[in-house]
Amino acid sequence: MLCLLLAAAVLVFLADIATGPAWYGLDDVLKTVLMPADAQAQMRVVIWSIRMPSALMAVVVEMALATAGVQMQTVLNNPLASPFTLGISSAASFGAALALAFGLSFIPVAGVRRLRLETLVLISLLSSIPAAFVGTIGFVGLVAPHIARMLVGEDHRRLLPASAMIGALIMSSSSTVAKVLVPGAVLPIGVITAVTGLPVFFYLILKGGRETW
Repeated sequence: MLCLLLAAAVLVFLADIATGPAWYGLDDVLKTVLMPADAQAQMRVVIWSIRMPSALMAVVVEMALATAGVQMQTVLNNPLASPFTLGISSAASFGAALALAFGLSFIPVAGVRRLRLETLVLISLLSSIPAAFVGTIGFVGLVAPHIARMLVGEDHRRLLPASAMIGALIMSSSSTVAKVLVPGAVLPIGVITAVTGLPVFFYLILKGGRETW
C-alpha cells in the first residue's frame, strides 16, 4: 500500500509540474526532470526554475502538516485535532503547543508526560515553519491521517509515512485543480483544500469525534 501511495504521489506531483499557462506532457516532464541536460532550454527553465520549486514546497509543507496532524490526533486522543483546527498553524503556534502540553490531564508516569510535551513541540515546529513560508493551509492535517488510517490501520510505522504521502498527494492534486479549474486564473490552494476538508470535518463532528476511533 505504501508503494502504491508513493507511486500515486509521484504521478500527481509530475501532473502538478506539467500544468500551467503552458501545458506539457507527463513524458516530457519526466524526461526533463531526469535528464535536464537533454531537454529544450525553455522547458528546462520553466520546469526546474519556475514550477519545480513551488511544487516541491507544496509537497514538503503538506507532508509536514499531515505528519503533525496524525501525531496531534494520537497524543491528544482526539480525531478532530489538527494544526489548523486547534490554531497551531497561527503565529502563536509554539505557545499554543506548550499551552496544550501543560493543559493535559495529570499522568503519573513522568516519561509519558515528557513524551507528550516533546511531541507537541515537534508538532509546533512542523506546523509553524511551513506556515512561515506559505501561510496557513487548512484541513490537510485533519483529512490525510484519517484517510491513512482507513488504508493502513493504526500502526504508526505505516501510518506516519502513509499520512505524509497522502498529504503530499492531496496538496499536489489541489495545486493542479487550482490551476485548471478557472481558465486563465490560479485559485488559492487553501480554497481547494477547504472544499476537500470541510465535509470531512463536519462528518467527524456529526459522528461525535471520538466515536470514529
